[in-house]
Amino acid sequence: MYIHRAKKKVKDKVYTSTLLMHNHREGKKIRHKTIMNISKWKESEIEALDRVLKGARGMTCEDIEIKQSKSIGAIWVFKKLSDELGITEVLGETRSAKVTMLLILSRIITQGSRRHAMHWKDTQEIGYVLGLEDLKKDELYNALDELDNRQKDIEKELFKKRYGVTPPSLYLYDVTSSYLEGSKNELGNWGYNRDGKKGTQQIVIGLLMGEDGHPISVEVFEGNTCDTKTVVNQIEALKYRFCVKKVTLVGDKGMIKGPQIETLSDEGITYITSITKAQIQTLIKNETFQLSLFEDRLIEVTDEDIRYIMRRNPVRQIEMAETRNQKLSRVKEYVNQENKNLSEKPKRKLITSQNLIQNKIDKLKLSKIVTLSVVGERRLIIEINESKKQKEAELDGCYVLKTNVQAETKTPQQIHQQYKQLAVVESAFRTIKTTCLEVRPIYVRKKSRTRGHVFLTMLAFMLVTTFNKKTVSIEDITTLEKISALDHIHTITFSIFDNSFKKIPPPSDSTKQILEALDITLPSDAALNKEPVVA
Repeated sequence: MYIHRAKKKVKDKVYTSTLLMHNHREGKKIRHKTIMNISKWKESEIEALDRVLKGARGMTCEDIEIKQSKSIGAIWVFKKLSDELGITEVLGETRSAKVTMLLILSRIITQGSRRHAMHWKDTQEIGYVLGLEDLKKDELYNALDELDNRQKDIEKELFKKRYGVTPPSLYLYDVTSSYLEGSKNELGNWGYNRDGKKGTQQIVIGLLMGEDGHPISVEVFEGNTCDTKTVVNQIEALKYRFCVKKVTLVGDKGMIKGPQIETLSDEGITYITSITKAQIQTLIKNETFQLSLFEDRLIEVTDEDIRYIMRRNPVRQIEMAETRNQKLSRVKEYVNQENKNLSEKPKRKLITSQNLIQNKIDKLKLSKIVTLSVVGERRLIIEINESKKQKEAELDGCYVLKTNVQAETKTPQQIHQQYKQLAVVESAFRTIKTTCLEVRPIYVRKKSRTRGHVFLTMLAFMLVTTFNKKTVSIEDITTLEKISALDHIHTITFSIFDNSFKKIPPPSDSTKQILEALDITLPSDAALNKEPVVA
């Protein structure tokens, strides 16, 4: 860096500007860049800065100060991605909208509670990037309330921005649960827990995605809501909010059943789903199709207007047989251990050992083929019903898809491929719940703030998904590591007397690679030293 005195003649008058400049090399050329205009500084201050830049001695700590740096890289990048996707525009320019953006960025970069976000913001250049200063914690909670109030409108606008007048016809839908912190959440209840978190209430989350894997809508239900009861809401969203005329909804076997199929048909919506093992057995019993039809290739059977597309996956067949045998071996080990305990510990009650083993059998879902009995006074044995075991294995690796999509519209192979796309939603849930967004645990209590929290997590997921697609070529580094690398890009503030200016040191080569993949440049020194517009 150096100080440059520039002169400019306008008519008969000569104007002098004092600029803080920086030289850098681009290939074979030397570029000169203005960091800031210091013309209004006192001459003594300019001279003091000049001595520092030239390495002169005799400067005291009072003359120059390097203030604590703040992170800018990650929030700058994801704010730019938000601009690109139209999220920033849809949220608006109000202070509340900027607070919402802060919450989205916090969810991506650091996670944690709103209280944690208040501490995190002090380490970030939110003044320059977002135009926010003097933030209060209540504003974060109020932003969640407003986000909940505006959710449907925001989702509708983002849908229009992404798909325009030609929306997709195929949509993916699935649900998950998320545990809560405490027991006072207004949507919290006891239900089927997918988190493996015992003793906690939960909420149910439904995520609707386009066939391109882009999230469209998210909805929060009470923790005891059955999967099937959430489907009607998605129909209403697609038909009436997003105004999609032609819809095919893809959902798993727990989602789309008899009543839901009837509702879908009434609304003119086609569906693709799978059926349970019990349903397969019923159809075989009713001779809709035969067990012998299952092969390692797709087979189609039509019953009235319903198409059944079936296959036996030989790899999965072997895996299921091995899993069953492993479970049986574990039960045998439990029996041997308990017989040893009964033999070596005379005071141990037989009923205690019986209950323990029977619980293991039930937990491993082996009660149909395994019988526990007592031999003599204190010896336990298990009997395996081989015929029932063989019957249970008949459908190993077998699965059946069910659809009312017309045959002339889509082939069995296309139906099969589109059902497999549900894995995209499952992957989204993993990202939202664990990988880097950490939607759980949820610390808020009000319905509006719970819904707002989940919705902002979905918006954060949109940004992370876009980020991953753009940086997919950068291998051997995880999403979290890429975000961390960007978060290490800091501003440094130099202060001389009452004047200060900021500068971003050059990032590492690996971080430059991430920025290049994203096609995003960091703010220039000149832009960085302009006064931000503060809401």
